Amino acid sequence: MRILRSRLGRIIREIRRKIEGQSALENAFTLLLGRATQIRAQRQRQRGCSCILSTPRTRSASAMEGRQCT
Repeated sequence: MRILRSRLGRIIREIRRKIEGQSALENAFTLLLGRATQIRAQRQRQRGCSCILSTPRTRSASAMEGRQCT
């Protein structure tokens, strides 16, 4: 997992560096880079949890309380 996390970090940094100053590309990659950053920030015990990718951002925290990640 450590190797994958470091590779993902390198890819995120490289994409951000290459699109810097190009507002159209920055807007296009905002959501994807945000999700990649969230996935990279997950700890090893959370890897079975796909809540980041499957849950819309409009849900409230109270709606997510009953949901368990497997």
